[in-house]
Amino acid sequence: MKAFRIIIVVPVFMWGALIFGQAATSDSTLFRFQQQNSTYRWSNIFQYSGRISQLSYDVSNSFISTMTEVQSAQKQWKDDQQFRGRLYGPMPGKWLWELQGNLQWYNDEQSGYFNDSRIGAAALGIRREARALNFGVSSGYKQDIRRQFVDTGPTLAGELSLNRANWAGYKTSGMLQLRGENLDTRQNRTYVTRWLVSKEFAPGVSDHLSVNVSQRKRSYYLASGIVEERSETRQHLENQLRYRVFDPFSVRLSTEYSRDQTAIETPFVGSAAVQQKDRANYNLRNSLGMFLDTGPFRNEMYIRYEVQQNLYRTDVRDTVVAPSQLRRQTPPNDNSNTLQLEGKSRLGIGYQDSLQFTALAMRMQYNTPDSTNYDDRDEVRYRYGLEYIHLFAPGFRWRTGGEVLLSHYAYLYSQRSAENYWNRVYRLFSGVHWKRHRWEWHTSAEVLANYYDYEYDDLLQQVRSIAFRHMVYRQQIYHPLGQRWQGQFRFDLQLEDQGRLDWTAFVEELILEREIGEIEYKILVPIGQTLSGNLGYRYQRRIDWRIKEGKKFTAERIYTQGPVFQVRYRSHKLPVIVWEGTLMDVTQVDVQQSNTTKYPISHLRLQAFWRW
Repeated sequence: MKAFRIIIVVPVFMWGALIFGQAATSDSTLFRFQQQNSTYRWSNIFQYSGRISQLSYDVSNSFISTMTEVQSAQKQWKDDQQFRGRLYGPMPGKWLWELQGNLQWYNDEQSGYFNDSRIGAAALGIRREARALNFGVSSGYKQDIRRQFVDTGPTLAGELSLNRANWAGYKTSGMLQLRGENLDTRQNRTYVTRWLVSKEFAPGVSDHLSVNVSQRKRSYYLASGIVEERSETRQHLENQLRYRVFDPFSVRLSTEYSRDQTAIETPFVGSAAVQQKDRANYNLRNSLGMFLDTGPFRNEMYIRYEVQQNLYRTDVRDTVVAPSQLRRQTPPNDNSNTLQLEGKSRLGIGYQDSLQFTALAMRMQYNTPDSTNYDDRDEVRYRYGLEYIHLFAPGFRWRTGGEVLLSHYAYLYSQRSAENYWNRVYRLFSGVHWKRHRWEWHTSAEVLANYYDYEYDDLLQQVRSIAFRHMVYRQQIYHPLGQRWQGQFRFDLQLEDQGRLDWTAFVEELILEREIGEIEYKILVPIGQTLSGNLGYRYQRRIDWRIKEGKKFTAERIYTQGPVFQVRYRSHKLPVIVWEGTLMDVTQVDVQQSNTTKYPISHLRLQAFWRW
C-alpha cells in the first residue's frame, strides 16, 4: 500500500495546477503501468507552467515505483520521487526574482543496501535574462537525511551564461556554474564551465571548438556511519574541422582529449588512519573522415586512432592499520591504443538496383607495466558486409547479402596464452517486401554460423572450442477483412545447434539442437476516428534435443499459448491511452525426468499521455 499512497500525491498536485493557471502547449504528463510476471512498475512524469497575475511558475514531478513479489509472497518495494518547483516575478530592468524548491524521496527494499534518502531544499535568488548574457545567483537551505543521519545547512549557487555571441565572425557560447552546500558533517561543491566557439570560413568550410571543465566534491555516509569524500575532476577538449576540398569531396578532422581524475578518502572505523584511492584516466582520439558524393556513388571512410591510459594509486596515511582492514587490491595501471579503419560505399545502378559495401579493420593493444599481471594482449577485428537491393516494382522490393566478422584475441604472456582464440561469424540474409492496397507481405530468412576456435585445445584435456549455428525464417502477412478491419498473420521458425569444434579438420560434434516455432494471428479493428485495437492468439513450441555418444534424444518440451491484445485511444483534446498485454499459459515437459510443470506468465502495459 506504500506506493499507492504516494501515487495519490501526483494526481492531486496535477489538478491543483490546472485550477490555478492556464497551461502552456508544451506542458504534459505521462503515466505508465507495467507488469512483467511478478514485477510491477508505476511511473509518472509531470511538467506544468502557468501564470497568476504577474507571477509565473513551473513545476515538474517524476515518480517511479517498482514492486517485486519473491517466492515467499513478500512484496519488496523501490520508490523514487523527485519534485521541483519555481515561482518567479519581474523586477526593474531585465531582472527576475525566483523562489525554488526541491523535494526527493528514495526508498529501496530490493537491492539489499541501505540507500534510503529524504532531501528537501529551498532557495531564493535573482536572475537576469537577456539575448546574449544571463546571470543568476541564489541562496537557500537544505535538509539531507541519509542512513538515518540528518544533515542541514545553507546552500549557495551562481550561474553565468553567454548565448551565441558573434565576435569578429566567431559564434561563441559559454556557461559558468558554481554550487556549494555546507551541511553539518558534509560539504559538497560543484564547478562546471563550458565554452564553445565556431566559425564558418566559406561554404563547406568550418571549425568548431568546445572546452568543458568540471570539478565535483561529494561527501556521503558508508554503512559504518563514517563519511567518505570523493573528488572528481574532468577536462574535455574537442575540435572539429570540416573542409570541402572540391565539390563532391570533403574531409572532416576531429581531435578529442579528455582527462578524468577521481580521489576517494575513506577513514577507518576506530582509527585516525585514512585510505586514499586515486584514479586518473587520459584519453586522446583523432579521427579523419573522407566523404565522396557524386549522386549514384556515395563513399564514406574513417581513420581513427585512440590512446588511453589508466593510473591507479592507493595510499594509507597510518601504518598502524592492519592489512585485513585494507580494501580490495588496487588494479594495475594499464595503457591501450586502438587503430581503426572503417568505410561504407553505396552504388546506385539505375532506378531499380543498389549495392552497398561496408568494411572495418581494427587493432587494439593493451598492456600493463605490472610484471605480475598477465592481461597484456592484442585484439584484431575485421568486418565485411555486402548488401544488394532490387526494386521489381513500386511496393515490391528484394534484398539479400552477407556479413563476415573475424576477431582474434592473443595474450602475450604464456601464463594466459591458452585463452587465445579466433571468433568467426558468418551471416547470410535475404528478404522480400510486397505491398499493394491493403495487402502486405514480409518474408525474411537468415543463416548464421558462430565459431569460437581456441588455438591450444589440442594441448589441453578439455576442448573449449565451440560452434553455434542459427537459422531464422519469418513470415508476416496483412490482409483485409471487410472494408475497415484487417488481419495479421505471423510465423517464426528458429533452428539452432551447438557443439564442440575442431576447426583444423572443420568437424563439429553436436551436443544440443533446438527448434522454436511461433504462430500468431491478430485482428486489427479501427473504431471511429480515435479508438483502435487488436485482439489475437499466440502459440509457441520449443523442443530441445541432446546428443550423447552419437545418440539423439528429446530433453525438454515447452508449450506457450494465450491471448494478445491492444487498445489505443488518441484524440487532439483528450489523452493518448494505450493498453496492451499478453496472458500466457506455459507447459514445461522434462522428458528425462517424466515431469510436467504448468504456470502462467503475463505482461501488461497501460500508458496515458496528456498534452495541454
